[in-house]
Order: sequence, then C-alpha cells, then structure tokens
Amino acid sequence: MLGSGVTSDVYKATAIPYANGKQPMPSETIAVKHVKDCCRKEFINEIAFQGPMNHPNILKIKGFQMPGQGNDRKEQLLALEYC
Repeated sequence: MLGSGVTSDVYKATAIPYANGKQPMPSETIAVKHVKDCCRKEFINEIAFQGPMNHPNILKIKGFQMPGQGNDRKEQLLALEYC
C-alpha cells in the first residue's frame, strides 16, 4: 500500500498490457487507486476532469473500472501512472 485516505486507498501494482489482445507488451509499474463506495460521484468527476489533462505535475490515467461495466466486480478502481 502506498497510501490511504478518506476517499481511497492507493496500491503499487504491475500492469501487463496486451497489444491487440494477443501479444504481450512490456509490463509497467502503476498506481491503483481503490475508491471507497461512499465516493462514487467524486470518482466519476476525477475521471472526467483529470482524463484529458496533460501536464508534468498531473498523473496520467491508464484506465478505470466502475461497477456494472460489463463485469461482476463492484470495486471502483483507477489505474494511474507511477512516478
């Protein structure tokens, strides 16, 4: 665990992306933010506002998962670049 707060917990993880769903690409270290259930609105706002931003002092969003997004998982997860 990298940190914990009122709205979320942040973990260090290794992402193993796939190119075109077939060939593995090099893995990379990411930060995974597990957003608590009470903060769904803030989670959606964070994705909407932070997603299009491009600045050296702002972490880039690598991906996200929301409940009901074609899966049976209920966690709200946000994958961010790890610096």
